[in-house]
Amino acid sequence: MRKDIFINQEFYKYYESAPIILIDIGASGGISKRWQRALPYLSVIMFEPDERGFRELVREAKPYEKYINCALYKNKESVDFHLLQKQEVSSILRPSIGFLQQFPEVERFDVARVIKIETDTLDNQLKQNDINDIDFIKLDAQGAEDAILEGAENTLNNVIGLEVEVEFSKVYSDQPLFGDIDKRLRSFGFELFDLNPHYWKRSSGKMHGGRKGQLIFADALYLSSVDSLNAKFSKITDLKIKKAKILKAVSIALLYGYVDYALEIFKANVDFFDDTEKNCFKKEMEKRVNVSTKMPDFPGRGKIAKLFKKISRFFQPSYNDWAMSQGELGNE
Repeated sequence: MRKDIFINQEFYKYYESAPIILIDIGASGGISKRWQRALPYLSVIMFEPDERGFRELVREAKPYEKYINCALYKNKESVDFHLLQKQEVSSILRPSIGFLQQFPEVERFDVARVIKIETDTLDNQLKQNDINDIDFIKLDAQGAEDAILEGAENTLNNVIGLEVEVEFSKVYSDQPLFGDIDKRLRSFGFELFDLNPHYWKRSSGKMHGGRKGQLIFADALYLSSVDSLNAKFSKITDLKIKKAKILKAVSIALLYGYVDYALEIFKANVDFFDDTEKNCFKKEMEKRVNVSTKMPDFPGRGKIAKLFKKISRFFQPSYNDWAMSQGELGNE
């Protein structure tokens, strides 16, 4: 059974007064199973550019969900939006058909039509909707991720972490790649914690060789360094709000399975908590010691580990035998 990311009832009062605020950009089908673990202390803000889709989503919205009718970009402007054969891959950017033709099902990227949409920045929209103190951003915008981050500088100065799609090949024309996004996020004090890579095999040999093709894109997890977090915490003068923000950083670390990082965050800010809270946190973290670290070494242990690694490859997610991913981000 997965442990409570909110640690213990001793801390629930902080989450009740300041739930985790998640910005989910490019979401479809609601929040992921991972983030469902953050209920009931979670507030989700989603952006839907299509007005008809927005009205439908608002009618069906859950109590913890808020929808904003806007397309996000680096500026407030009118831009072309390419509606593609497969709706999920539609983008502000035009597909790189020359590159995509090497892989199966290229027709997914056929342009059905091009429309004009009005865009705005994330910073502007949050200000207009009186939304403050964002904790985490999930971003999947079909090549527009770097442009959206460019319009979110004020927000990035406050968030604890991001899960963002990054590309290693130009699926879309003039698309910024992993290096561009990595450089931008590191300039705000974020560190790369994990990648969930996705591979495509070429049409000419999709039935040949191993299951892994070319690395195309990945889901990337970035979390603030402890120094960066402490700088953010130092701006908060209200002790209860400060403690809530520290605990939310701990909870996000636990949500992705990084108990070591959660411990480091708390240790760096332990003086803000009373003795009861300190002892409670210590006891709860002791329950999360990895059993494998207690296992004694023995002859053949390395070979057994390699065998399990080989077996696990057969259970990695795949799509039509030519596209595969490594699984989930983090230690969960």
